Amino acid sequence: MLFRRLKPRPLRDSLMGVVILWLFSSGSVAAQDFLDLKIPEYEINNATMEEALRKLNAWGIQACLEKVPRESEKEEEIRISVRLQDASVREVLNTLVSVDKRYTWERYRRSTSFEYTNLINVFPVGARKDPRNLMNIKARKVVIKFPTSPENLISKIEYFVPELARKLHHGAVAGSIPGGPIGGKVSLHIDFEFVDMTVREILNEIALRTAGEGWVYECVKSPEPTHSWRVLSWSR
Repeated sequence: MLFRRLKPRPLRDSLMGVVILWLFSSGSVAAQDFLDLKIPEYEINNATMEEALRKLNAWGIQACLEKVPRESEKEEEIRISVRLQDASVREVLNTLVSVDKRYTWERYRRSTSFEYTNLINVFPVGARKDPRNLMNIKARKVVIKFPTSPENLISKIEYFVPELARKLHHGAVAGSIPGGPIGGKVSLHIDFEFVDMTVREILNEIALRTAGEGWVYECVKSPEPTHSWRVLSWSR
């Protein structure tokens, strides 16, 4: 089998990721799974899992990360050092989770159509079956009509999913953002509707509507539990 080799995103060209993702879905590579695409060189030194996935995103791979919860802000994250040459996307991901065995990964599959996407989810082992995990909360219906971008929406997702807003913010009404509109001057007006999806699935769908960026979810347990979401991208 012939394997295509990826090219890194040059810092001067933020559109490279869009081009690469378009190529992944085009008919020209239909015969080859994107997980088999070769990365000429992948190297990280003393990196967190988030930093490792940002490096992967620099090669045009759209990845999302649900971090292993930390007991406190002072708890240091496990560091990873990896050097691979001509490794497939699948091999890189398998290597990362073999080094930090707290994690596993999967390719996001839409529950509505059972269609596999080229979006990667990395999350703690057992996270999908944990009833206390906020990412497993299922929203009956989420309607988002707001003058912002999908990227800005990721960091404020807790205010748009009714079940999540009620869980984290007593008396909150979904769609109301403290401090007013997010993202400053935004020309884009999004119009999303998600039905019977988990918070994780909703974030995945939003990520698929960005320019190749993913999301990060982080939980710190003490002194008071805090939850945060942010964009995962090679440029952020």
